[in-house]
Amino acid sequence: MRWPQIIAGLASAVALALMLRPAPAAAATAELKCGVLEPRQANLWSPLGGEQADELSVTVLPIDAKPWLFAECVEPERPFDCALEHQTLPEVISLTAEGLEEACQDPQQRAHVIRLAPQSILRPNSRYTLRCESTPLFGDYFNDADGATIATRSTRALRLTSLAGTTAELERRDDTCCGDDPLHLVITPPESDEFDAFGREGGVIEVLHEGEVWYLPPSGGELPWTDEGVTMTAIAANGVRGVSLDLPASAIPEELVLNNFDCALSRRLSDSALWLLMPLFFLGWSRRRARRREDRRCGQ
Repeated sequence: MRWPQIIAGLASAVALALMLRPAPAAAATAELKCGVLEPRQANLWSPLGGEQADELSVTVLPIDAKPWLFAECVEPERPFDCALEHQTLPEVISLTAEGLEEACQDPQQRAHVIRLAPQSILRPNSRYTLRCESTPLFGDYFNDADGATIATRSTRALRLTSLAGTTAELERRDDTCCGDDPLHLVITPPESDEFDAFGREGGVIEVLHEGEVWYLPPSGGELPWTDEGVTMTAIAANGVRGVSLDLPASAIPEELVLNNFDCALSRRLSDSALWLLMPLFFLGWSRRRARRREDRRCGQ
């Protein structure tokens, strides 16, 4: 072996050692990056206000709105007795819970979509307070739905005219050491004024994912990995189902990686690090040149 080949081989070994060395600091955060996704996490941006909500983040709803949340029926024997109290007028509007019966008949007590339906149209440009005397429901990711503020605009709910342009892709997580679930499904609607207005007043994109219902804001979001297709439906703030879009599995691309022999490689490999692989190319090129010279000598 000649000196250029020796040098190239040593440089390549150093390059690979640098890229594949253990990264304990990154591994320490793998559990956070590989957290479990579940439908009830949509409560964080429910119009009823999640645990991170404050007075400035109140969603201004249309006058025919039916605010939603994901909730479990934990005490089926308890009646549902909730109402909206106007904050400045002596007005109380009773509520019914759409989806309550299905939730209370679920032996697994899974979280179901519950819509609070007012018995009359809400007053425009007003504020109401949700009051519950009794409820069998419990919703995760809420500080306390009882006492939540409902604000209204002066119009009725908007409807999306199309979901065209919405895409889905299986993407690698930031840290691919996620055990058996290194991928997540990313739903990306198109950017448009129509989608923005639809989302601002409480409209959602329902995604049927392996038989389970998920809610995403019109800005899109992440779901767990799947090898099946998904069906998306635009649902207005008043609960009316609108246009749908089916994306079969064949229409959902998967993000590729360079290799799978060390999960840390794709995480830390940068554009500049690719230059460290140049000795490998040089080594292979010099070997090919040597073989061609040898072939020519043998043919003489």
